[in-house]
Amino acid sequence: MSEDKKYSLAEIGVIGVAAPIIFALMMVASFPLAMWSAYVAMRLWNWFPAVYFHLNPLSLWMALGFSYAVGIFRKQVIFKDHELDWKRELSSSLVGPAIIFGIGYLIHPMGRAFGMTLTALPTMVSYAWLVFHLRL
Repeated sequence: MSEDKKYSLAEIGVIGVAAPIIFALMMVASFPLAMWSAYVAMRLWNWFPAVYFHLNPLSLWMALGFSYAVGIFRKQVIFKDHELDWKRELSSSLVGPAIIFGIGYLIHPMGRAFGMTLTALPTMVSYAWLVFHLRL
């Protein structure tokens, strides 16, 4: 049977002061990673679904809020044998979005060229038709 540990008033005071400070430091430290993920989500949304399906563009703050909302329901395993796995957490927060962003960056101009070809071809045909009929 385990006994509950009784904390002294000084220990409770230190925990009460230290816990919010540590929480605030953790939030400040994780904010750049969250902004990076939100930036990648925003750029990919604005490059692909917003353009091809004529949807509204996504702002950075909307992407950040959406990523936080989705993150609530996502299972995250950052502990390995009861210790924080820093290498895995940093690599999944930095490298994963960078790879996805790179792939989207490479595909995006090809998609733009495809759309430009689809719209340029009828324009060139109509110009050719107009020039042909104006000369006669």
